[in-house]
Amino acid sequence: MKTKDIDTKFPAMNCWDFLTGYLRRGINPNTAKLGGNCLKVLYTISVLICSLLVYKFWPKYENNMFPLFTDITTILLFLPSFFILFFSFPSFILLTLSKQLKKAIKISMVLLIYIMVFLFSLNALDFYSIRLRGLISFVTSLPGLLHFILSITYVHSKDIGLPKN
Repeated sequence: MKTKDIDTKFPAMNCWDFLTGYLRRGINPNTAKLGGNCLKVLYTISVLICSLLVYKFWPKYENNMFPLFTDITTILLFLPSFFILFFSFPSFILLTLSKQLKKAIKISMVLLIYIMVFLFSLNALDFYSIRLRGLISFVTSLPGLLHFILSITYVHSKDIGLPKN
């Protein structure tokens, strides 16, 4: 089946229809197309939520009566949002805007961003050893890495055979 055949049989869906059961009405999810604004809407929502979480749960250890609660919110909410906000978004923007750079330069720039954000995240946990801080920062960076990989996969889905606009 050619691309034009798919375009005429399955009209483009907006993000809300795709997420709220448009698939239940008989459209094959392997050939259905998401609207072009879906990624923009999801990214805007992600930026707003992650910015709010980073602002609200920034770890403050001075004059803190509940340091355990601060550690829990730092590990569960602050650090994953921090990695999504400061690793995933800049790396995604860098890769989508710099299409003419070589692949090795792009990969090294993404690794440099990851290392800088990782080193900064080590300062978020004050009372732990460097090994434990490194382990916690690595584990909490996984949502940011997953967010980045899914974003790049969605943008380049045409290159790897997945359905796209």
